[in-house]
Amino acid sequence: MEYYGSKFYLDKKDKNGFYTIMMYIGLGYDKVESAEGAIYKNNRLRYSTGEKIKKRYWDEKKGQPRNLRDDETDEELQKSLDTLAKKVEGIKKDARRKNIKLSKDYFKSLFHSEEKKKQISLIERLDDYINYSAKLRNPRTVTKNKQLKDELLDFAEKTKASLVYHEIDHNWVVKYFSFLIEEYDNSNKTIEGKFSKLKAFIHYAIEQKDTDNREIEKVKINDLLTLVKKTIIWINEDELLHLNAFDFSKNPRYDHIRDVFCFGCYTGLRYSDLAQLSEQHLVRKGKIVTAINLTTHKGSNKAVIPIVHPTALNILKKYHGKLPGSKCLPVLTNQESNSILKEMAKEGELNSKIEVVRFQGVNRIADIVLKHEVLTMHSSRHSFACISLINGMDITTLQELLQHTDIEDTMRYLEITDEFKKNAMIKAWNKKK
Repeated sequence: MEYYGSKFYLDKKDKNGFYTIMMYIGLGYDKVESAEGAIYKNNRLRYSTGEKIKKRYWDEKKGQPRNLRDDETDEELQKSLDTLAKKVEGIKKDARRKNIKLSKDYFKSLFHSEEKKKQISLIERLDDYINYSAKLRNPRTVTKNKQLKDELLDFAEKTKASLVYHEIDHNWVVKYFSFLIEEYDNSNKTIEGKFSKLKAFIHYAIEQKDTDNREIEKVKINDLLTLVKKTIIWINEDELLHLNAFDFSKNPRYDHIRDVFCFGCYTGLRYSDLAQLSEQHLVRKGKIVTAINLTTHKGSNKAVIPIVHPTALNILKKYHGKLPGSKCLPVLTNQESNSILKEMAKEGELNSKIEVVRFQGVNRIADIVLKHEVLTMHSSRHSFACISLINGMDITTLQELLQHTDIEDTMRYLEITDEFKKNAMIKAWNKKK
C-alpha cells in the first residue's frame, strides 16, 4: 500500500472573515475489483484542525501560515499544525510497523480518543476564545470577552455556581444575569450585550467539540430581561437622616455597620471600595478631607469622589487612627455585614413596606416585605444614586461618580426617582384637600 503525506488547506469562511484550517490525510489506495479489472481508489480523510486564519495570512502552495512581519507571525498556530502533522505521521508509522491497514474509522478512533484525554475546561476554552478574538484586531471585543471571564469567575465564587457546560440551562442563565444586575448595576441594554457575548462563546465551544449543550439557544432575551428584573432596594433621605440620628451606643456592632452603610449612602462607593478605603486615599486641604481618590476594586478605574456631607466627614473623624492598617472604616466581610445590617435596620425602625421580586425556578413572584428584611450593603450605593437624582444631580455626573461605563446602567435609577417624586407630590397635595 502506498502512503501519502498530509496537507493543510482552507475550507469555509465564517462571518468574521476567518477560514477553518482543514487537514487532508492520505491513507493510500484501496484496491477495488470490477468487471474491467482492478481499480485503485484514492482513500483520504478530511479533518478539521479547529484552527482559523484569514486568507491573506495563508500560503496556499505551502499549506501553512505565511512568513509575515514578526509581529504578525502566528508561531502558536504553526506549532499546533506541526504537532498535528507529526501525530498523523506517527499513526501511519505505527500502522506500518503493526501491518495494520489504514482506514478512516481507524484514524478517527485514535484522534477522538486523544481529544477526550485532552478535553479542556470552560475557563480554559474561554482563554482560548479571548486569544481567538484578539486575531480579529478588535480591542473592544477582546476587552468584552475578558470581562465575561472575570464576571463568570466572580459569579462562581460568590454564588457557588458551577462553570461546566452541561449545567448551563435556562435556570443557570437567569441566576447568572440576576447576579450581574445586583452585583454590577447592569441595565437591560448591558444585559442584552452580555447575553450575546455568552452565546457567542458557547457556540465557539460547540464548534471546538467541547460540548453539544445548546440549551442557551432556548433562552429568549426578552423573557430573560423580564425574569432578571429586580427591585432596587434603597432608603430615601428621610430614612437616612433617621438612621444617622438613631442611638446604637449600647450595641457597637450596630453602630459600626450603621456608619459604614451611611458612608456608602453619602459617597456611592461599592462595598469592595469601602473595605479597601484607607488614609492614603483621602484628599485633604489642610486638615479637612475634601475627596476620596482611589482605584476601584471592580474595573480598576480611577475614581475621585468629593466628600461634601458633614455626616460623612464626621464618620471619617470618628475612626481616624483607631483601625489597623490605616483603614478608614470598620468593614467586616460582606456576608457578616449584610447579616448585621438587617438586624440593625430592624432595630433602627426601617419598617416601610416595599414590593420585591424573587424567583422559584423561572417563575416570577412578587412579595410585600419590610425594608429592613431585604436591605444589603449594596443598597447604600442605590440610595446614593436615588437621593442624588431626587436632589437635582444630572445623570451624566451621577454616571461618572458611580463609574458606570454605559449610561444605560445609570438611567435605570430615573424610573425609580420619577415614581418617588410623583408619590411625594400626590402626598403633599392631598394634605391640602
